[in-house]
Amino acid sequence: SRRAPELAQAPPALLGYRCAGRHDCRDLMSSASPGPPPAARALPLVLVLGDGDLGYSAALCASGAVPPERLVATTLETEAELLRRYERAGAHLETLRRAGALVLDAVDATALPETLLPRLPLPGGADRGILSLARFNFPHRPGGLKGAHRLLGSVMASVTPLLAPGGELEVALLAGQGGTPADGERLRQWGDNWHCALLGARVGLALVR
Repeated sequence: SRRAPELAQAPPALLGYRCAGRHDCRDLMSSASPGPPPAARALPLVLVLGDGDLGYSAALCASGAVPPERLVATTLETEAELLRRYERAGAHLETLRRAGALVLDAVDATALPETLLPRLPLPGGADRGILSLARFNFPHRPGGLKGAHRLLGSVMASVTPLLAPGGELEVALLAGQGGTPADGERLRQWGDNWHCALLGARVGLALVR
């Protein structure tokens, strides 16, 4: 599966999960914000979840590591909220759209069947195995560790049915948060980490790095 490029500052910890079985998903069509219907996407797709001001997706697109026709960049905020909140969001949005990437606003990473799939223009009615890679950088939800566990578990459950065989979900966390050997000397105690391997296993994902 396709890996994200090494950017100027790599995240302190990156966990990769590979689909461990067969999964299914659902269907199709356009954007919550007004605009022309997007062109059908080439498969498999690379999905960036909750991308703040869209800076990561814009850098990924500019790097050439992912063909723009395969890139789907998403934000939790609506487009209007995004432009009000982030000074650089407008420039990043323009970069992505000019390149031909698909940008979708108001996408909830914990509810992709409801907030993403009905808006994806997929070729030939494709509705299974559409993602080679989903990437979520530094997910956050108020509520301490319990909130973190709920968020990550819900994201994994939402993404897993969309992964192609061998597809991956990458989650960037602060060093020590993952609770895996990848954290090295910063590995936290069981009661003070995100339980990433356990949460992934519950939905059929295997930790691969």
